[in-house]
Amino acid sequence: ASVFSGPIADRTLPPVERLAAVEHAPLKLVEDGKLNLAIVGEFKKEAAVRGPEGQTLALKARDSVRRGANVIAEALEKCTGMKPVICEPDDPKVSGYPYVIALGKTELSASLGMKPDKLPREGFEIRTFDKGVVIAGMDGFAIPGFYDRYNWRTGRLTCNGTEWGAADFVERFLRVRKFSLKDKGLWEFFPPCRKLTLKPAAYRDHPRFIFRGANHENWRVAISTDFFGGEAPNPMVLAKAHPDKLEEIFYRDASGRLWQDSETYLFNYFDVTNP
Repeated sequence: ASVFSGPIADRTLPPVERLAAVEHAPLKLVEDGKLNLAIVGEFKKEAAVRGPEGQTLALKARDSVRRGANVIAEALEKCTGMKPVICEPDDPKVSGYPYVIALGKTELSASLGMKPDKLPREGFEIRTFDKGVVIAGMDGFAIPGFYDRYNWRTGRLTCNGTEWGAADFVERFLRVRKFSLKDKGLWEFFPPCRKLTLKPAAYRDHPRFIFRGANHENWRVAISTDFFGGEAPNPMVLAKAHPDKLEEIFYRDASGRLWQDSETYLFNYFDVTNP
């Protein structure tokens, strides 16, 4: 089996675990600026998932398959000028394209022996085959009990392996770069693409460190967690709830200043000496 060493070996990106790839003819995904592919995934099934209080996955950015599709669609459109079709695997439109980029846990991923649920936290695996590319990752919503009631309410914990696989794919194969999430468009690079041909490739990766907090996009840094370090209760919320007890709750210094401020968080100090 051969492994496509070009983009996978890109030294501007973190190294990945290379796997034995399935032999097939080169995949001409983009030819003369024309898209020869459809993006497919079980989007309806994902959209139907609900939390214990009726929450949707999209509410807290946990719709990994849909978000992964959006990542690839944005990259293809900005690099080629062509808007790709996004649909279900069984949609009749798929037959109009020689290739697919299949996202998430599907019959295609199973046929290639991929087991995304068994990957390390937020890990992903990418494989080419004769009909395109499969990107499947460990997605929390697909694992019963992964998100408990607290997780569904807070939204701090996410597990979007498929989305991270899509992000890695456009970085390695389309050379897309997003250097900052600030000033959208200013720190992004979508190089023009008239031709994209893939040789047999297979690899996997996952975040290595254990805490990235609530910053969803910093997936390369570490896994997501519901751990949160902060102050409780929030001084602003407490002051609003008890406006008649500000003197008791907050500290007044020797100069007479009451350290309570409804606009600047750092100007709030509790009087811990007051029983």
